[in-house]
Amino acid sequence: MKELIRPSPAEMHITLKAPQEIDDVSKWLNLVKSVCASARPTSVTLSTPTLINPVTLVVDVTREPLLEIHGALANALAPFNIGSVQLFEHELFRPHVTLGRSSRFLSDAQRRRLLEATTELLPDGLALDVDVIRCYQRVETGYVALVDIALAQ
Repeated sequence: MKELIRPSPAEMHITLKAPQEIDDVSKWLNLVKSVCASARPTSVTLSTPTLINPVTLVVDVTREPLLEIHGALANALAPFNIGSVQLFEHELFRPHVTLGRSSRFLSDAQRRRLLEATTELLPDGLALDVDVIRCYQRVETGYVALVDIALAQ
């Protein structure tokens, strides 16, 4: 399967908020810190691997534990939204872990093999603790991590 998909270049993470254009990083980070100060740690469970578009392999995670913090982030950071960001907010929010991407479209047989192999590798019911928010900034070559912010204890 290695030849079909390359691993995600970022550390494993759950996307809580779609990327934004940030012109004032300090203001943006202060808003995130404010949300994190009142958000409680939680845990999520990994689900079945899937392809969210023809080339991106993801594992969905339980949505309910993340709805409150996602909503708070989406509302607080709305002034920074760009057009496409709103497509992934609130009721359309789909938390997932990106495992990798293919540089080409896969045939139906390749997609099926990839999903079967990934399902075999992942333990059933694997839970992940969510107690830190890592903030990323988009750059020309992808994303860079800015800071980790702990959720309220």
